Amino acid sequence: MKEIAFKNNWELEELPLHTEQDLSEEFLDSIRAMERVFGANFIIERPHKRTLVYVSNNIYLLGGKTSEEIRESGYTGFLELLGTCDKELLQVFSVKGLEYIYTRVPVDERLHLTASVDVKLQGVNGAFNMVHMVLTPLELAKDGRIEMALMRFHPSSSAVSGNIQIMNELTGKGVVFDNSRKQWLPFARIELTAREKQILYLAARGLNLKQLGENMHITSHTVKFHRQKIFEKLEVSTIVEAVAKATQQGII
Repeated sequence: MKEIAFKNNWELEELPLHTEQDLSEEFLDSIRAMERVFGANFIIERPHKRTLVYVSNNIYLLGGKTSEEIRESGYTGFLELLGTCDKELLQVFSVKGLEYIYTRVPVDERLHLTASVDVKLQGVNGAFNMVHMVLTPLELAKDGRIEMALMRFHPSSSAVSGNIQIMNELTGKGVVFDNSRKQWLPFARIELTAREKQILYLAARGLNLKQLGENMHITSHTVKFHRQKIFEKLEVSTIVEAVAKATQQGII
């Protein structure tokens, strides 16, 4: 796949400033509900201005800083929570991700995209934790640029930083960035059967092998068969890893 040369001309034009006060209470209530349900951090940013409009109060992954401190420090302050290598990785994620979206994705499909990356963020105790960061556009400018985007952070199942991906949630097709070759390579979302998804849903609730069989009215042997198929598709070796990866990739 040939790489496309790209210039950051989109940053030349001034975009209208958004603040948290511009967000409706109904929208903020929805974000706060997701914070409680998923135990995740959310940030709303303006990518081209490098400003943060909203930062979750649930900041256990964000260096122990308050949401106000992170919001006021903006994108630069957020970068301080990453190690040197991951700062460079996030720069690749941002620049190459926008390059791909603006040169290869039709405007009418951009609000259906998610872009994700695994990075190490400094936690409350100063240690670095592997985090899965997912970004999705919230609002487009008239020219199709991303004016506001929502970022979600939660613990990652990955052992290493990287895994830069862009997924079209409507089609289930996406691309992954090969950093060594500086290319986007196509891939399709892993598809699980209804029974395989049911096993993961129940396993996420803590059911063991015997309980899975009883709940689904199948034998433990059949559960093992489906579980092995799940492991092969997701390329994992335990049900805990399978649940984490399936959740992370939006499969369940």
